[in-house]
Amino acid sequence: ADGNQVALIAQDGVLTLQNIPQGANNQITDALGRILYRTTANSNSLQMNLGVRGVYNIQIESNGKTDVLRTIN
Repeated sequence: ADGNQVALIAQDGVLTLQNIPQGANNQITDALGRILYRTTANSNSLQMNLGVRGVYNIQIESNGKTDVLRTIN
């Protein structure tokens, strides 16, 4: 990782992640732990339409380190 903090923006039902390490594994789950989205980053940003209002957990795994972010849509 390059030391940049991942930026998370949830607005109008759209989740945007910025400064994701290239090649990081990303997983988004709902408050009940159901996996909604899983991908490997091929760029440093990711955008996803969350649709339903609620609490979401975003897990970013890179270089053996896992960060978990939480957002409310």
